[in-house]
Amino acid sequence: MIEALVVHNIPGRIRLKIDSKKGNKSFFDKVMDSLVGIKEIQKIEINPTTGSIIIYSNESSDSIIRLMKEQKLFHIVEKNISTRRIHGSFKGAYNEIDKKIKTLTAGELNLADAAFLGLLGMGIYQIQRGNFTAPAWYTAFWYAMNVFLKSTDKS
Repeated sequence: MIEALVVHNIPGRIRLKIDSKKGNKSFFDKVMDSLVGIKEIQKIEINPTTGSIIIYSNESSDSIIRLMKEQKLFHIVEKNISTRRIHGSFKGAYNEIDKKIKTLTAGELNLADAAFLGLLGMGIYQIQRGNFTAPAWYTAFWYAMNVFLKSTDKS
């Protein structure tokens, strides 16, 4: 049976990738014809060139995947899609570094303070080098000010 990989799965939208059928328009037309009649599916987008199918529905992702399996058009493979977002990864790293800086400075500085001082220092360094025309020094000042203002809002 043909393998269809779930590559993107968010509420209301599932994207399947069928690499073995890339460029096979007749296969994707057959899939479209088979799925159009399913009441739970609101909209289907196929792209034979990339081998992808996007299915829109108000049903849960699990329900749609179950319906797709019942159609037996292809074997659905669900890769382990991480729900952890980039923001969460950065936030975790940020908090770790923040904690280390607080420990090293006995609570006098946090990461925002260190970033402010670092950016301020970069700006001063650029000015000392005579680099007035390059945006680096005033960009550093701008970032330093924003970091400082955001960190003082929470205090």
